[in-house]
Amino acid sequence: MRHSVPGDPLRLHSEVSRSGTRLGPIALIAVLTAGCTYFEQERAGVLLRAPASLYSWEARGKVAVTADTSTETANFTWQRQNPHADIVTFSGPLAMKQTTLERQGNKLLRKVGDSLRRVDLDASTDPISTALTMLPPEAIGNWLLGYTSDRTEWRVEVSEWHNSAPWQAPKRVTIRGIDMEIRVIISRWAFEPIP
Repeated sequence: MRHSVPGDPLRLHSEVSRSGTRLGPIALIAVLTAGCTYFEQERAGVLLRAPASLYSWEARGKVAVTADTSTETANFTWQRQNPHADIVTFSGPLAMKQTTLERQGNKLLRKVGDSLRRVDLDASTDPISTALTMLPPEAIGNWLLGYTSDRTEWRVEVSEWHNSAPWQAPKRVTIRGIDMEIRVIISRWAFEPIP
């Protein structure tokens, strides 16, 4: 003879309620329905990955760039206005050393006052500026969206994703090149227009 324990489905099936009806079939239907609802909610909770062709988005977060033996960190706001233009603003602790860069096609420009000047590798001394001059400007935004590099000298890895309606987007991205590592933590995504 089988001994039942509290909460045992077989025990529920054999018990009789005060009204004299069996609880087993009702309990079984309730459990199955709850289980199906749970799995449907789980499926519904997974968003589609943001497409590489997506334009008009904004990402905010932190970046740490290690070049040779020097590491620099900054907060950033990355705005993609269209597939050929980005505006990136970096700021250090307490909003010190704010720098705004603009990408126009495959050119990277630094905003100085009201004018834009081409970012020059020779003039870059800090790790973040050096990294940005070495990376292909037209590819960086797609890397932030979690798409891998087709360039053999750069490896892109997404170690964590999060849902940011209406898409699933990276939360942690690491970009590695020769003598350089860039770690990005994206705390907020904004997408427009929402499909």
